[in-house]
Amino acid sequence: MLRVATLEGAKAIGLDNEIGSIEAGKLADLVVMDSNPLEDIANTNSISRVMVNGTLYDAWTLAQQWPEKKNSR
Repeated sequence: MLRVATLEGAKAIGLDNEIGSIEAGKLADLVVMDSNPLEDIANTNSISRVMVNGTLYDAWTLAQQWPEKKNSR
């Protein structure tokens, strides 16, 4: 299911060289979960970090964590 929503979706729109999987040179926005959603779909509620355009944020406060740690506004 996750592959269909990521790599296969990118292939379907002809963008699999740019998005759809985590590889050097590809664009990627990510969510980091503390629990495995493949074990229980309710684990999708365990998001702890979010990466957008190469910047990592705390999911609860939206404080920037990387590449430079900053407090939320």
